[in-house]
Amino acid sequence: MPNKRPKSEATISFTEADLEGISLPHDDALVVQVEIAKRPVHRVLVDTGASMDLMSHDANRQFGFGDDTLKPEGTLLHGFLGAAATIKGSTDLLVTFGQALCQATIQVKFMEVRSVVAFNAILGCPSLTALQAIISPVHLKMKFPTENGIGEI
Repeated sequence: MPNKRPKSEATISFTEADLEGISLPHDDALVVQVEIAKRPVHRVLVDTGASMDLMSHDANRQFGFGDDTLKPEGTLLHGFLGAAATIKGSTDLLVTFGQALCQATIQVKFMEVRSVVAFNAILGCPSLTALQAIISPVHLKMKFPTENGIGEI
């Protein structure tokens, strides 16, 4: 079952080595590449303040999904400016994080929004919690337990 996460005794930590290639100080967001439905997807924002996982309408169409594949959702998305966007529906997709050997795959319920967004997807608290991810904004890195040790993006 993809949502069942392995229990790990390993300690997740960040060191000076994790800062390699990072120019400090910075205020950059953590933007990663993950594999969604067995396809690499770039421009995925990791947002610990998001209460749901989102996928843009354009990204959903690039997968070849039509509106008929979306499960209806009766809710609105409220942004930090108070504007509401209609959620067109949701779709459950497998998302793989990390590199070979230290990968983790979970099922993510993506809400589709038709608003103009700069990212293909936004990973929020539901998926980050399921992944047991630890995020370091300073290191621009996310680490998580896998069956073979600590994975990272």
